[in-house]
Amino acid sequence: MEAKENEKLFLSLPQDVLFKEILSRVPAKSIGQLSCVSKSWRSSLLHNPQLIRAQLHRQRKRKQKLILLSSSPLDHPYFITLTFNNDNNSATLNKSNTFPVLTSLFSSADKYWIKIVGSCDGLVLVVFEPKRWLFDDNKEENHHKITLRGLFDDEGGPDIGNDTGSAGTNNTRATNRMFVINVTTWEVVELPNNPLELDPYDNLDGFTLHGFGYDCLNDDYKVVTLTSYPSSGGFCSSSCDVDDSDILVDVFSLKTSTWKRKRSCFCDLYVPCIGNGVFLNSTLHWLALRRYEGYGPSVVIVAFNLTSEKFAQVPYPDPNAVGENSLDLNKLFSVGGCLGLVVSCHVCQIDVWIMEKYGVEESWLPFRIIGNGLSSCIPVCVVGPVEVILQKDGKKFIVYNLADETWKYLVIDGSSDGDLEEFQCGSVTAFLESLVSPTSLIW
Repeated sequence: MEAKENEKLFLSLPQDVLFKEILSRVPAKSIGQLSCVSKSWRSSLLHNPQLIRAQLHRQRKRKQKLILLSSSPLDHPYFITLTFNNDNNSATLNKSNTFPVLTSLFSSADKYWIKIVGSCDGLVLVVFEPKRWLFDDNKEENHHKITLRGLFDDEGGPDIGNDTGSAGTNNTRATNRMFVINVTTWEVVELPNNPLELDPYDNLDGFTLHGFGYDCLNDDYKVVTLTSYPSSGGFCSSSCDVDDSDILVDVFSLKTSTWKRKRSCFCDLYVPCIGNGVFLNSTLHWLALRRYEGYGPSVVIVAFNLTSEKFAQVPYPDPNAVGENSLDLNKLFSVGGCLGLVVSCHVCQIDVWIMEKYGVEESWLPFRIIGNGLSSCIPVCVVGPVEVILQKDGKKFIVYNLADETWKYLVIDGSSDGDLEEFQCGSVTAFLESLVSPTSLIW
């Protein structure tokens, strides 16, 4: 009886005090534990927009965590999270039980490429992409063709809603399957299949890049896909209506649960298969190459604004200062609220540029990460005023101190070499704890 009275008293507090001043200061994971007290607490806490926004605002000032995908041959793939400790030099590893809805897909990992695309506000996009060379030669018996007819209008392509696909369901085609998960609350939602996607049988030599981010003006989380369909050499069948740019751009809105095709900006650009979209300032970014020489730097940064759903170019560092490098060596990343670019890696150093003021070419500043054995490293997150976490070869994590230019391996569960080789971790992304519910975002 006393417990119920305390619960009633607690929930009777003014909402501004309860949610904005008290609970918003509590870590999201702890709020999730509080929600288990009773059904009324669960509905009041986990699905309260005021609390979700206030808690997310405070959480952005705290340390991020890392989520990795283990692909050890000794076990089915599963998620691993790294939580950084207060000293910024050590972390705790947690092997996360997989989401039940993903269990069957993880057990069929030999048929899929599994990628952690990126994160936004505590939500993580995970993509299962069929391995194309496993398709049956007798394809006519195993798939349905979807043919796109007609030209784009000025606004792009058609909107396709839930009449052609719904969350949690899939048609019989071998298509990409995409899931948005909240690692803190363990909620998951499967996105509807993209009915605009051409059949993989017609695109054995193509590839798809993904991006995930938040449209702050429309309060909408969106997924963007860039799909390369080689239009020469007979790779596409006659039913494939692919324009000369070779890149098709599709956008999924979680708010409206619709896919739409947008105009491509890639008539004179080529996007290699080297990475997914880097999200920053309501915009997704990719590196691209110019198809034709003599029209500026050979490497450019293309940016897709999630609000306007239009492409633009973000200024690239001065090519005379950067030098001409193989695009395979260049990596875009977002760290500490700034866009960054790795332009070269050597045995003893990594050359990095940081754009301090977004969109301002003159604000690109170079710095060099120096240390024997630091080749093949890329920044993944900031954990302190001067500490940056680098990932090396997908196996080790390094803490680099920007102030004194020293580095050490991240201590993980007492192990001082920062080694995760036994897990054979593939993709990794930084995320923050939040209460944002993926199941409440999609209709």
